[in-house]
Amino acid sequence: MGFTFIAWGLVFVLLSFKIQEVDILPDIVGYILIFIGLSKIEHYHSNFRKAKMLSVVFIVLSLIGMFQIRWTNPDGVFIAGGVLLGLVFLMLQLCLFYFIFIGMEEGSRNRGLIELSTLARRRWTQYFLFTVLIFISMLIIWMAPILLGPAVAFIGFILSIVLTYLMVTVCMRAEREWSSMNR
Repeated sequence: MGFTFIAWGLVFVLLSFKIQEVDILPDIVGYILIFIGLSKIEHYHSNFRKAKMLSVVFIVLSLIGMFQIRWTNPDGVFIAGGVLLGLVFLMLQLCLFYFIFIGMEEGSRNRGLIELSTLARRRWTQYFLFTVLIFISMLIIWMAPILLGPAVAFIGFILSIVLTYLMVTVCMRAEREWSSMNR
């Protein structure tokens, strides 16, 4: 099917590991994998087609982002455009994952896979709450960077690994259960 590609794409998109400023898991690879996965399942639900279109937008944005456009002035103060671009990127990513997981939820429900349907909805809700938490934590770090920055960053890192694992496992489960129904 396509959920395995989506699962691997999520790993590349949601986790960021850098060694000497080289991203070991580049986002563009993740978005390409998500695009491939969605191409294989887009006929199962209209949300997958919407997500596929958004994945193309993210492939282009990731390609542009590889050139590291700096959004700070020499003093390190954020330029308003960089903050605005970050918020737009965040909202688009929420939409992408909404379409994927709600498509999985509704498609699973239509196939009588009620437990998987519930799990897909739960993963979307967890991702949404995680995103809100990250946004709030950024405000906290902005207010007290030296005091709270390292602790909040560490907690966010651990939570992102856990959430990525949970999102990947539901995609792998959807791959197994949807595939077994197509035999």
